[in-house]
Amino acid sequence: MKLIQDILAELGGPTGSALKHTETLKAIEVAINEDNRRDIKVIGVKGKQLLLQVDHAGRATQLQYRQFALLSKLHHAGLVTNVSELKVKVRPEVPSRLQLPRQPKAISSENRHHLKSQATVLVNPDLQRIFTKLSERDV
Repeated sequence: MKLIQDILAELGGPTGSALKHTETLKAIEVAINEDNRRDIKVIGVKGKQLLLQVDHAGRATQLQYRQFALLSKLHHAGLVTNVSELKVKVRPEVPSRLQLPRQPKAISSENRHHLKSQATVLVNPDLQRIFTKLSERDV
């Protein structure tokens, strides 16, 4: 198995082309994002289309209207040569759900009575103990 240094040293191979492609996409992303807002992500180039991703439709509409200005800016910078249109995809950012600790709910008196009666009928002592503890819980 090759070490990472050996792989990176062979920049003429597939690793080198992947690194160059990634660097080009990052350079395009930096050129497109004004004021370091970082709200436009460059997905790639497909044919004559530059594929972009934004987090809301309003930003996508703005990019479509500014398509000519953006492409001419990228052409003058020499970042893209064969791209003639933008394709903007909208993918809203979904905030990660925070897992809140579960809070035990109070047991109604009817359920408490039912658990006690079931605990007396059970043969397994472990289940009997669990049902009894549940019926005595006050939360």
